[in-house]
Amino acid sequence: MLRISKIVQDEENLTLKLDGKIEGMYTEELEQACKGTSAEDKKTITLDFSGVTFIDEKGLAALSKLQDGRLNIVRCSPFIRTLLSDLMNEGQE
Repeated sequence: MLRISKIVQDEENLTLKLDGKIEGMYTEELEQACKGTSAEDKKTITLDFSGVTFIDEKGLAALSKLQDGRLNIVRCSPFIRTLLSDLMNEGQE
């Protein structure tokens, strides 16, 4: 299960707090929450990963698609940071 909560939303920024697992069918929900805002508004999106416990391959693929220079990921556990650093390194190759 993945819970997405809006923490801050103003004209330039959107901060979403994520709790749970970014996997399977929940990735679509995350994509919709991010794309609906950034595409039209050009807002910077910050994802607070302090409550994220797991990301599967589908979740990593969704984050890779969302990574467009306006996405910031903060407050990750060491395990999640390792998974995300692999994702970011793949995008640079």
